Amino acid sequence: MCYQFNKYKVLPPTLISKLNNFVLSQQKSDNHAYFFETDDLINSENYDGGCYYICTDNSDNIIGVITAFIIPESVTIYPVINQFHRKKHIFCKLLSLVINDLRRNNYTSLYVSIPRESSEYLSPVISSTGFKYYDSEYLMSYSFLNYHKVDDELEIFFNEDNNEIEIWLDEDYIGGAFLDFDEDDNSANRCVTFYGFEILDTFRHKGYGKKSFKSILNMLSDMGFDKMILHVSGKNKIAHNLYLNCELSVDSSIDVYELNIK
Repeated sequence: MCYQFNKYKVLPPTLISKLNNFVLSQQKSDNHAYFFETDDLINSENYDGGCYYICTDNSDNIIGVITAFIIPESVTIYPVINQFHRKKHIFCKLLSLVINDLRRNNYTSLYVSIPRESSEYLSPVISSTGFKYYDSEYLMSYSFLNYHKVDDELEIFFNEDNNEIEIWLDEDYIGGAFLDFDEDDNSANRCVTFYGFEILDTFRHKGYGKKSFKSILNMLSDMGFDKMILHVSGKNKIAHNLYLNCELSVDSSIDVYELNIK
């Protein structure tokens, strides 16, 4: 069988639904589909900051795809390869297209994320192409069902213009964070994403991280959210332990691998 390999910066409209159907079919039929962002389907012809590297067969059926998310600091890839066409070097050939592009643009490394539950199967595949383990990331959540507020020792201010949280101790600004949510969401399960949490160096190791987070939970409960989610790196052990101590649960985890392409 002859395979064709193509790169798309702009996807033809007919290819968008075809690619989504391919990804969904692989997710349903194969627990080891090379993909992590299972909810993020392609919905535009031109993804700003990304490229699609697609393999098709003689009948123009999609056999595999690598989606490359490119930002100034790094590149993360999400591959999906048809389970019946593996061990035919399709992933390696698509990967070589990505690497050649990145080298021409002076990138030095790229990353791939795989679900922890598939790690035993996928890690050898990823490692065989030169990727090395880099980090683990955890998706954590907190449910406000039956939430009981705690006493606030800090002042929390929320800026609706940029969704920024400011944390104050008397007249001292000690840290902040950001929220991401759908302002028009009036459903019974309103969810907010929490990110960018930071306590200034001067106020670290004094218990203000936990106090700040609990005060923020109070604020989110008052805002009517039912659930909060966040991502945390396994390397950030202090934050990871803080969230566990504040009774957040781990919903899923991924292992991140890095490939040096200098």
